[in-house]
Amino acid sequence: MRLEDGRITRFVSAFTGEVFELFNRYSILKTKPPYTDNEAAFVAGVAAAGDGGGLLTRLYAARGRVAGAGADPGTTPSFVSGVLIGSECATVPAFIGADPGETIQVIGGERLRRDYGRVLEGLGWKVARHDGEDAALAGLIEIHRLGHAA
Repeated sequence: MRLEDGRITRFVSAFTGEVFELFNRYSILKTKPPYTDNEAAFVAGVAAAGDGGGLLTRLYAARGRVAGAGADPGTTPSFVSGVLIGSECATVPAFIGADPGETIQVIGGERLRRDYGRVLEGLGWKVARHDGEDAALAGLIEIHRLGHAA
């Protein structure tokens, strides 16, 4: 999200988690849960995401790295996660009108804050991380407060 003078002026959310599950459960890239984290595969996926364009072609590289390069199939979910998060981070700041180097606000669970934050920082953005549950609660309290102030 983008903050200006303490107010949310633009907000973008994506269904990256759902797409991750679809590819890992129902596609040619499927891998049976539980998924294990593989840092090297995640980093390779982020690199494969490039500028975020051609997402489906870039995702298909997950199959090639197993079939052609001998990668462990168990690392596929980490690679797919890297491609999806890398692609999103490469493109979303433009959706919210962020200027290069500006601070991007990331809201979510601990793992997502970590992964999105480090990818965005790797792309040159400053990142402020916020716990999703804390943010939701603060928003509900503010809505309640404003309702009583009217």
